[in-house]
This record gives sequence, C-alpha cells and structure tokens, in this order.
Amino acid sequence: MLFGIDISIATFVGVAVLLLITRPNFASIMKSFRNRTMWGIVLAAYGAFLLRSVIEVNGISVVFRSFLVDGSVNVLVLLTLIPAVLSIITGSAVGGIALTLSILTGIVDFNPTNVSLIYVSSYLGYVGAPTHLCLVFTADYFRCPLRKLYRYLVPSLIVSFATGIIVYFLV
Repeated sequence: MLFGIDISIATFVGVAVLLLITRPNFASIMKSFRNRTMWGIVLAAYGAFLLRSVIEVNGISVVFRSFLVDGSVNVLVLLTLIPAVLSIITGSAVGGIALTLSILTGIVDFNPTNVSLIYVSSYLGYVGAPTHLCLVFTADYFRCPLRKLYRYLVPSLIVSFATGIIVYFLV
C-alpha cells in the first residue's frame, strides 16, 4: 500500500480519469489493446513489481545489507556490479535498473550520484551484453562475428565506465 491506497485502485482511478479527459472512441481504445509495445511495457512493469515482491519476501536485500555492515563489500561495487550483471542477464538496461533498485532499496541512499552510477553501469552492461538482441541482430546483419565486434566494443565500454566512475567521484 502506498499512502494507504492500493496500487491497483490508484491505477484504475488514473485510467478512468484519463479516459474522461481524452474521451477516445472505441476504435482507438481497441487499437491500443492490440499494440504489442503497450503489452510489453505492461508486462515489464508487472515483472518489476513481481520481482520486487520476490526479493522482499526472500530477504535478498538483507544479504547485501550484511555485506555492507561487515565491510566485506564496498558500496561502489554494489552500485556498479549489480546493475551491470543484471542488465547483461536480462538484455535490458531498464530491467537492470529496476531490479537493482529493488535489491538495494533500504540499503543504499538513492541520491543523484548513486542513481547516475547505477544508470551508467546498467546501460553499459546492456550495450555489451550478448543478450542485447539489437547487438546480435546488427552483428548478424553486417556479417560481423561477435568476437571481432567485442574487440572494438570492450575498450570503448571500459573507457565509458572509467569516465562514469570519475564523474561519480567528482560530483
């Protein structure tokens, strides 16, 4: 519950108000239900909420909190490694960010510098991920083996990541 209102009730009220304001015709409403992009966004949001609940129920955040308390893991490692790995696994920068925020909620202060580092790490993990379908399809289209592509991509990712870390410490 958020401020005493269930998220499903708030969503229903939001959609109802939107429909009253815009007054769309039936054909445009049905067209939006046939739109694959809309369903992808809805399912991604549902997946993020579901995963957050799974993380909370299983106490995964507690594991990471214990790493920070006993000093065995630096916050910087959590802010960079977790989003990058999750983006590589999911093939999605947004997925990596959503999962990281779910895992690190209550552990790390989400100030602008920490969030920007999470974003940079997640995005760079996504760009270099073999699960990133655009990368795979582009390499296939240009008949470029991934091994050759990574020879050029990895150095640029390292420079970009180093720049992100430098900016993180300067801000």
